[in-house]
Amino acid sequence: NWGDRFDDWDNRIGTKKCKLTGVTCNKQGDVVKLDLKGANLCDDGSGRPMVEGMCFGIPSEIGVMENLEILILSGNEYFSGTIPDEIASLKRLKVFEMSQCPGVTGTIPMALGKLKNLRTLDLSESNWSGHIPSDLTQLELLEKLNLGLN
Repeated sequence: NWGDRFDDWDNRIGTKKCKLTGVTCNKQGDVVKLDLKGANLCDDGSGRPMVEGMCFGIPSEIGVMENLEILILSGNEYFSGTIPDEIASLKRLKVFEMSQCPGVTGTIPMALGKLKNLRTLDLSESNWSGHIPSDLTQLELLEKLNLGLN
């Protein structure tokens, strides 16, 4: 899984996480932005693409990235699964974009309603089903909400 052990990136991949494409860090070395739009996140560990349906989207380990402010995962067509509840741990998150991910399924999680600093939420052009969680009405700073074409 592409997100295994976010808290141990420096040791696992032998390079500084802040120098990775799509990763932006603050002065303290904390990841504040992950822009993985259209990135090939679904490989089998050797750089080859996984078989369709084998990439499971956002790992629960995302919750350890407590300084994350921007998370862009749009255009990852082979993601599957849903958004883990651990996303609620990202208290500083301002932008969350996960559009054009047709492999995601299920309902939009209520946990997103706990992201009080969220200003942009884009989950459009995917395969979400069910009702829009009423918890999203608690996002008082939300300026942009796009749930179209689901």
